[in-house]
Amino acid sequence: MKTANEVKNDVTKDIHISILKDALNDLRMANVLLKQTMWSLLVILALCIFGIVGLSIYHQHKMFNFMNDVEFSSNIEMQNDSSNSNTMNVERK
Repeated sequence: MKTANEVKNDVTKDIHISILKDALNDLRMANVLLKQTMWSLLVILALCIFGIVGLSIYHQHKMFNFMNDVEFSSNIEMQNDSSNSNTMNVERK
């Protein structure tokens, strides 16, 4: 027969064991949730990086097409009147 002290010790040990089991299960669930969140954020980050690289390649391609299609020309006329105290007029057309 167990004494009251032994029964009390057994009950407290069982309570401590059940509390520790519950805490361990909660930690496992928290770790699973943390891993899922980490992988989701990693996938989102990878998509953002691929999107930025893709957009930069697309806009660079469009810029080079624009540069090849458009002709740049400029005419500069300089009129220098030496009798008028060295003033110079520059016109761009």
